[in-house]
Amino acid sequence: MASLLTQVQTLQSQVQSLNGQVSELKHEMDTQNAQTQKDIGDLKFQLQNGGAAGQGGQPGQAPGAPAPQASAPPPQAAAPSDPKAALQAALDAYGKHDYAASARLAQGIVAKDKSAPQAYRAQYLVAQSYAAKGDPQNAAIAYDSTYNMNRNGTYAPHALLGLASSLAAINQNGAACDTLSSLNSQFTNQSAGMRADVAAVAKRAHCS
Repeated sequence: MASLLTQVQTLQSQVQSLNGQVSELKHEMDTQNAQTQKDIGDLKFQLQNGGAAGQGGQPGQAPGAPAPQASAPPPQAAAPSDPKAALQAALDAYGKHDYAASARLAQGIVAKDKSAPQAYRAQYLVAQSYAAKGDPQNAAIAYDSTYNMNRNGTYAPHALLGLASSLAAINQNGAACDTLSSLNSQFTNQSAGMRADVAAVAKRAHCS
C-alpha cells in the first residue's frame, strides 16, 4: 500500500510538472503572437502612412521627386449589387489577370456588406489581387485584414503565409519570420504543399 501511495504521489507530481510546462508554453505562444500582431500593426500603420515608401511620393520614388501625373482612369462598369454576383465578377476578373478590377470589385463587397457570407472570400481575394499585381505593401495590409477577419477561418493560414511573403518582399524579414512562427504554432496540421511554401518564404526572409 505504501508503495502504491508513493507511485500515486509521484504521478501527481509529474502531472503538476507537465501542467506547469504546458502553461509556460501557452504563455510563451500568447506572448509571441501578441508581439507579432503588434509588430504587424506598427508596420501596417507605417505602410498606410507612406513610411515604407520613403519621404512621400510613390513606392520606389526618390525623395523630393515630383509626383507622377495621374492619367484619366478608363470608365469602369458598375459592380453588381448582389455580393454573390460581385464575388463571381471579381473572381472572373482575377482569372483574366485583371487584378486591378478584381481588387476593386472584391473591396466593394467588403466595404458594402462586411457581414455577407462572401465578404471573407472577397477580402482574401483583395490580398491575392495585390500580390499578383506586384504590390506587396498593400498585399501585406490586405492579408493581415483577412487573418483578423477570422483567425480560425479557411483562409487564415493562407493569409498568414501571404502576409509573411509580402513582408519579405518589402524587406521586413523580422516581421515575416515572426508571422511564419505564428503560422506554425497556430496551424500545425499543414499540407505538404503549405509546408514547402512556408520553408520557401522562410529561406527568402533568412529566418533562423
